[in-house]
Amino acid sequence: EAFSPIQIPTSTNLISDISKSTKGAVTVKTKNGFGSGFAISQNGYIITNYHVVSDTAGLLVRLNNMKEYRAKLVRASKIHDLALLKIEATDLTPLRISAEREIDLATEVYAVGTPTAEDLAQTISKGIISGLRPYGKSMLIQTDASINSGNSGGPLINKKGEVLGVVVAKIRGFSVEG
Repeated sequence: EAFSPIQIPTSTNLISDISKSTKGAVTVKTKNGFGSGFAISQNGYIITNYHVVSDTAGLLVRLNNMKEYRAKLVRASKIHDLALLKIEATDLTPLRISAEREIDLATEVYAVGTPTAEDLAQTISKGIISGLRPYGKSMLIQTDASINSGNSGGPLINKKGEVLGVVVAKIRGFSVEG
């Protein structure tokens, strides 16, 4: 499905290292649960997973300073499991999306999000790129960074604090973790 273009202003105050990445990470709340997301503009555009916001009732975004905003679903792609949200805020610190298309195995990465409980918001876990898996027209990044159910929609970033991907799934099973 074709979408009309959205003008998202270029931000000058982008996060430039891991230690500040939590400023751009958010918790996305619905009446049935929560997930993670991250700011891509100073004026309130947020990326998360579609499966986090597929039920838009009571949709809220909580920033790392604990401020909460009602969120509007602007775009969604069920196929890519991505959603674009908008909140009425003008002072967000967005993360930079990496321009690199080649990702090397064993690169250190960090998952930022809200794993398992809302009071664990903006948690960072470290791992490496342990695999790259073709998935339709996309590429899945496999990591051994600790991922839990609330991490869905949060960024997977490199050492420079640039977003390489969006956390979408966790493999579970007997003697399996990651």
